[in-house]
Amino acid sequence: MVPEGVQDLKIVPVRFLTVSSGHRIRLPRSMSSAVSWLSGETVQADALLGPFGGVQITQRGLRASSYRPAMIARLKNLGPTLDDVADPAVQLARVLATSWQLDCSFEPSTSRYTIVLPEEARSSGVVPNAGGIVAVFALGEIFEVWSKEDWIAHNRAALVKLKALGDELLSHAESD
Repeated sequence: MVPEGVQDLKIVPVRFLTVSSGHRIRLPRSMSSAVSWLSGETVQADALLGPFGGVQITQRGLRASSYRPAMIARLKNLGPTLDDVADPAVQLARVLATSWQLDCSFEPSTSRYTIVLPEEARSSGVVPNAGGIVAVFALGEIFEVWSKEDWIAHNRAALVKLKALGDELLSHAESD
């Protein structure tokens, strides 16, 4: 059961899924409907390292993908040398070099999506191989796949920070 108030935010509870043979995950319908860009057809997507962990999957053309032309032009103008190692275009190149193309394949008969987890993300330990368990989080444009262990560790650390923030908010409310 979803905690009170969470339903109003349209937050779908995280799902823990076993990675099947072929390194696939099948999204439950509830997860598919929680991602704004999954619209009932196969979608070409990019998987990037998530800012907090796991991989963040985005529809090709959203955000980071749209930076590619400007980054390529900047890198061509730079002709990167060792002096450019901290240049924002080189930093963005590192991020995009650690991204992978994939398809979110729609299955019309079940209205579900299947995703094959990228080999490089699996071999680097960012997400597990077949038989492992992933945590899938979806909210609006945000679609993340984490290893179960990393998801739990991240949320435990976040709870500590949120408790401190909550205590601070309560103390301000009491003083008003």
